[in-house]
Amino acid sequence: MSFFRKQASPPDETNSKSSIGLRLNVFFFSTFVIFCVIIIRLAVLQFVEGPTLTEVETSRDTKNVPLASMRGVIYAAEGEKLAYSTPVQSLYITLNKEYTAKQTDKITGKTTLTPEAKAKSDALASKLVADFNKYGDPNAEKMTEENVIDALDLYFKKSLGFMARRIKADLTTQEVAYFMEHKDEYPGIEIVEESIRHYDKDTVAVQTIGYIKPFKSANSLNIYKNIQNAMKNNPEPGLTYKDDEFVGFDGLELQYQRELRGQNGYQEISINPQNMAEKIERVVPPVKGNDVWTTINKNVQLKTEQAIMDQLKWLHSNPVQGKTHPNALTGYAVAMEVDTGNIVSMASMPDYDTNIWTSGSLSTDVWNSIMNNYQNGTINPISSGTSGNGLRSVLLLGSTIKPLSVLVGLNEGLFTPSTYYQDRGFATFGKAGHETKVRNSGGHVYGSLYPADAIEVSSNAFMVDMVGKRLYEKYKSKGISI
Repeated sequence: MSFFRKQASPPDETNSKSSIGLRLNVFFFSTFVIFCVIIIRLAVLQFVEGPTLTEVETSRDTKNVPLASMRGVIYAAEGEKLAYSTPVQSLYITLNKEYTAKQTDKITGKTTLTPEAKAKSDALASKLVADFNKYGDPNAEKMTEENVIDALDLYFKKSLGFMARRIKADLTTQEVAYFMEHKDEYPGIEIVEESIRHYDKDTVAVQTIGYIKPFKSANSLNIYKNIQNAMKNNPEPGLTYKDDEFVGFDGLELQYQRELRGQNGYQEISINPQNMAEKIERVVPPVKGNDVWTTINKNVQLKTEQAIMDQLKWLHSNPVQGKTHPNALTGYAVAMEVDTGNIVSMASMPDYDTNIWTSGSLSTDVWNSIMNNYQNGTINPISSGTSGNGLRSVLLLGSTIKPLSVLVGLNEGLFTPSTYYQDRGFATFGKAGHETKVRNSGGHVYGSLYPADAIEVSSNAFMVDMVGKRLYEKYKSKGISI
């Protein structure tokens, strides 16, 4: 007879064990799912999104600094250089944090260089000035330590931290040799080839050729606004403009800006989290701009300009209709080669030396001397000696449109080259009882005219009766496009 027997587990204990087992299974299954998700995500990051993320990281850690290209030449018809660039060597320095470390006063909140950074910056400026004085052009304007500190832009007021600072342009060969041999004494120093723009000293068609200005002074023009807007959607380092880069601002320099400029190169610079340069990763060289050939004949141009000045002088000293004309201040002339249509002369006088723009700034005296003559298409109330409703840059075409009017009439079949017209000295148009009468100049009556004769004598009546009124009768309110 047994005194012991196995007792059954209470129902609550059995249910508790089953619940624990279920929880463990759910825990392990959840852990398995989470690890699967992590592994899959890592695989996506590495194999799918990896290249994109690498590109983003690269763009965040590197910056492109543009290098200006050599601008193309503007030639006269016989090959004379009306606008050209010459290469110069410039000294640039890319700053590091040793020169730009800042501290902020807790009381005033003013940010200044740390004593160590200021000492290094002052020492750098002092050494550079000493070397410039020793190896630079003795006849050139001397740089001071204040000039160098300003060019270094230690507080980033002009440029971002990683941008190279131009300290001095147009270095002498002795300066270039010295700084190249002593680069280890100047961390971040570079000698960069740039260019200086020149214009013909004979001041040939200066308002037509135009001039250049720094980009920061020209970026309000539509051409540069359009380029900047396009760059926002599709940035290209070669099309990026530097603030101190000279660009076309007027005349052919502006009209052919894209062709003359070429394409900038750039330096790809790695930067640290403080936006300061660490090293140059690679350099893409610039592409020289294209040359532009004009049909301007320099000899004809200069003779045209002189003829205008002689005529103005004559008007100032010789009575015309009983009086002299001291307010005759400017003259304009365009000469075209009839057989080819080439413009061989385009003069607006008086003119000025456009080389004044290449320095990037003008003195008040210089500006006052050219302010009425510097624009392309110089006719304005001041330069024309009028005021109020005087001359403007846009004038009515007048009789110069008559040859085209006759060609339109012939092309539209309104008459033939042998059609006669009886010129009475005037023509009328408009509603009956409200006609407008157009007379020939001086009230001349020319009688029988062929179309060619109408051009020769500049018959206003012919143009109204044979061209204007007949075109209206043919097309009514639809108008005509040519």
